[in-house]
Amino acid sequence: MRRAVQGVTLDREGNLYGTAVTGGSGSCEGGCGVVYKLTNSGGIWSQRVIHAFAGGNDGSGPGARVTVDRSGNVYGMAPTGGAHGLGTIYKIFQGPSGGWSLKVITLFTAARMEPQARLEG
Repeated sequence: MRRAVQGVTLDREGNLYGTAVTGGSGSCEGGCGVVYKLTNSGGIWSQRVIHAFAGGNDGSGPGARVTVDRSGNVYGMAPTGGAHGLGTIYKIFQGPSGGWSLKVITLFTAARMEPQARLEG
């Protein structure tokens, strides 16, 4: 994972969430970016990628800080990719089995401005 540029977000349980513009997988040079979670257990931090962007409909280059709601859902934006290539706003949520899934909330089109700022919770 590389280029974590916008800082991290703290949730109610003390976990940290962040994004990296590159890294992960996908068709982008250097990877299409990731959203990660850092968990502290006994003073040792462990990192888990909760979504690796593919550069397709999910978006790419998620460089903005994410927002975490009271239920632990993670919201953010990817300024590129998506069905129209102009970015997405997404929600990442944890399922009953513990796995993480991404849902695209909106796709940006030529008729809408490209997303530029982080979501406020």
